[in-house]
Amino acid sequence: MAMARFTPRASHDGRIPAYPRRMTWGVVGVMVVAACGSPAAKALDAAVASDAAKAIDAPAGIDAPVGIDAAAAHLAVTPDHVDFAAVIIGCVSSTQTATFTNTGSTASGVLSTSLTGSDPGMFHITNDGCAGQDLAPAASCTVAVRFAPTSAGAKMAALVVTGSIVTVSVGLSGTSLAPGALSISPSVVDFGVVAPGTTSALRTLTVIQAAGCPSTGTLAVSRAGIDPAQFAIATDTCSGATLAGGASCTLGVTYTAKASGTSSANLSVMANPGGTSTAGLQGE
Repeated sequence: MAMARFTPRASHDGRIPAYPRRMTWGVVGVMVVAACGSPAAKALDAAVASDAAKAIDAPAGIDAPVGIDAAAAHLAVTPDHVDFAAVIIGCVSSTQTATFTNTGSTASGVLSTSLTGSDPGMFHITNDGCAGQDLAPAASCTVAVRFAPTSAGAKMAALVVTGSIVTVSVGLSGTSLAPGALSISPSVVDFGVVAPGTTSALRTLTVIQAAGCPSTGTLAVSRAGIDPAQFAIATDTCSGATLAGGASCTLGVTYTAKASGTSSANLSVMANPGGTSTAGLQGE
C-alpha cells in the first residue's frame, strides 16, 4: 500500500510549521490522516478497535471464525440411522459402527461426541475414534455403539458428533423385550401319524440362551399337558447345565402312539436367570 507523503506548506507569514510528533493512520479504502491526540484521532482509534472486536467476537453460528469459510466445512456420516431391533432387558445388542467423514475443504475442528434424545441411557458408546480428532479434508473416524435396554418398550436416541463449525448426528433405535432369554427351536414338533403302540423316530429340539445375555441359572426340563407320557425325552444335554449368552443345548424326543386318537403335550425348559421357554408336542 502506498503511503501518502506529508508536505508542509508555508503559512501566510512565511514560516513552515513543525511536523506533528506522531501520526495516526486509518485506512478504509483511502488514507485518512489525523493528528495525534486530536478529537479526530481518538474517534478513529475507537472505530478501528470496535470493528476489530466485532470481527473476533462474532458467534460461530452466525459468522464463521476469521479465516474459516463455513460453506467449505461439511461432515458426512454412514449410516445415518441404526436400528438395533429387539433386545431382551438386561441383555446387550451386537455393536454397530458409524463412520464420520470430512467431505468439506477445511478441517473439521476438534470433534466431540455425545448421546442425546429420548433414551440416551439405553445406548452406550463402546469405542470412540472421533472424540479429540481434528479431521482434515477426506479424513474419517468411527464410533461404535450398542443397545443395552433396562426397561421395556421402543427406545430412541441420537449419536451426535460436533466440530468447531460442523455437527452431524446418527439416529439410534431399538425395542426392549421383557426378560425370558431362553428359546426352543422348533416351537412346535408334529410327529404326524404313527401306528398304535409304535414309537416314532427321534426329533431334536435346540434350546438357546440369547446372545448378549448373561449366563442362565441351572436348566430344568419338564413335560406337561394332556398326554405327557406319550412323549419321551430320549437324549438330554440341557438338564443341570448352564448356558452362556449365545450357547445352546439339545433335547431328543420320541412319540409313542396311543391305541387311537391324537396326543399332545408341552416340553418346557426353565432357568433363573433365563426364564422359561416351551415347545408344543403333538402326534396321532
